[in-house]
Amino acid sequence: MLWLALRFPTLPLDLWSRSAATPTPLAVSEGTARPRIAACNLDASLAGIRPGMALAAAWAVLPGLVVRPRDAAAETRALEQLAGWAGRYTPEVSLQTPDGLLLQLAQSLNLFGGLDALLREVRNDLAALGYFAVAATAPTPHGAWLLARAGQESTPTTAAELAASLRTLPAALLEQPAAVLNLLEKIGATTLGDCRALPRDGLARRAGPGLLDELDRAFGDKADPRPYYAPPSRYAARLELPFEAEYAEALLFAARRLLTELAGFLESRCAGVRRLRLGLSHRDGDPTELVWGLIAPSRDLNHLTGLLQERLGQLELAAPVQAIALETLELQTMASANRPLFDGGPTEEGRWQLIERLRERLGRHAVAGLAPHADHRPERAWRTKEPSIPSPTKGAGEIKDSGPGLSTRNPLLVAGAAPTGATPRPAWLLPAPQALTQTAGRPHWQGPLALLAGPERIEAGWWDEAPAARDYYLAQTPAGSRVWVYREGDDWFLHGLFA
Repeated sequence: MLWLALRFPTLPLDLWSRSAATPTPLAVSEGTARPRIAACNLDASLAGIRPGMALAAAWAVLPGLVVRPRDAAAETRALEQLAGWAGRYTPEVSLQTPDGLLLQLAQSLNLFGGLDALLREVRNDLAALGYFAVAATAPTPHGAWLLARAGQESTPTTAAELAASLRTLPAALLEQPAAVLNLLEKIGATTLGDCRALPRDGLARRAGPGLLDELDRAFGDKADPRPYYAPPSRYAARLELPFEAEYAEALLFAARRLLTELAGFLESRCAGVRRLRLGLSHRDGDPTELVWGLIAPSRDLNHLTGLLQERLGQLELAAPVQAIALETLELQTMASANRPLFDGGPTEEGRWQLIERLRERLGRHAVAGLAPHADHRPERAWRTKEPSIPSPTKGAGEIKDSGPGLSTRNPLLVAGAAPTGATPRPAWLLPAPQALTQTAGRPHWQGPLALLAGPERIEAGWWDEAPAARDYYLAQTPAGSRVWVYREGDDWFLHGLFA
């Protein structure tokens, strides 16, 4: 087995700083009666702010310091959301509260191209999420965790390499009561190697069985089963902003953090999102809510970000925003896409994503799908509908013969033309049929038309106020363009154009 430990030493600070697009001096405080600085970022540190400093003293040193209270519950929620994201690498994710995760990677190495490639992707993803983590791997979960706590991003893969890496670690890293750690310091056992060198029976009598148990689990001498995190059925996360945002466009940076987390959550569940809700919290009044649906399920980060960018670009905020919340309303199972043999061509997913972007930019009613309607009149044989993924049907797209026509000896047909059967349908119908001039019964449009196929009789609508009794023909102009015309009574009309 191979375990990856991720420790988030700056988690209390990252909860606030990850939503800021530009660095600003930021600190997290603890305590109510006499609050003190618990953690600060680099900008605050360079200005003289230090952990443990009284809040009043910190503001005296740096009046522009942004200070937010530490929120242990929010840290726990963030760790759980990170566990949901980490499921994209392996389903075997364990919480290491209060500030870490453990991932069992043995079955994932080939999928991601080896350990180095996997670690590189993990680090890139964490940077995109706005979190800093110390990453260490080891054959045992607790061994990996102790290395991460020590800040050693080492990657021992064998028991011998693990033992060599652990022996030099300070004994103070052990998760033991203060009395046990003080005892180890008094007897000069300052490293894990020193502890392992002591007689086991005597050490157990003086320090209790818990110390030996932890050492054995770390070095791999004892099994260390871990409970795996079970992600929720839907994604819901909230992100506090370090300062109020007055423009909708400024929210995109923070929203992308949540979308990145969502993409990992969806990948871990082999799912895509169909409906999303983004909530914008204000100091006063009800939150602003944006709800949007997708034609096809997606977990494509760039696509989801693009849709949100279009939506935010059209939004006018009624009040500054203090926090954002992202929630999935509908998920759908989504298989991994098959990669084409040759890259670069358009994909079905890309086509639907383009339609969704156009709908967000032009308005949801500006782009619609088409569906057949039970009416033989061409202008009434279709309806607009919400765009959706078509289900393949047998015979779809086939042009079938409609049977014998009413006339098999039309003198207007050119030599060799098909006299009977259904005429091909054009890609474009005119908004309304256009009346044509004629000479000796031959229709004209950009010159005299040559009839290539037809007639196809369409007679319908006797039950409503628009009866039709038409003979349709495929025709050709002198320039070679093909058009769709019909005769009704003694009159000729242009109804469609072929591409």
